Amino acid sequence: MTVEVKVPTLPESVADGTLVNWKKKPGDPVTRGENLVDLETDKVVLDIPAPADGVLGPILRQEGDTVSTGDVIRDAGRKRGRRNHRSGSSGNSSARA
Repeated sequence: MTVEVKVPTLPESVADGTLVNWKKKPGDPVTRGENLVDLETDKVVLDIPAPADGVLGPILRQEGDTVSTGDVIRDAGRKRGRRNHRSGSSGNSSARA
């Protein structure tokens, strides 16, 4: 199961922010709540945390991009330790990272 990383609801008087610094690369494992990127607004710098344990997928929005509430900025990839099916196969896996 893939999980999207989205910009959280920003404070009332803030319309958008700029992605400042990605903390993890595609393929890196993360735990829920771990900071993935800093988002700078005109008032504050916010952490955007991982929504679930998993292995990170591709970055969809780059450092320096302006983003708004609800924008998908990264595919968090697959959750770790979970399988959607049972299989006795030889470990052939096509999971995205």
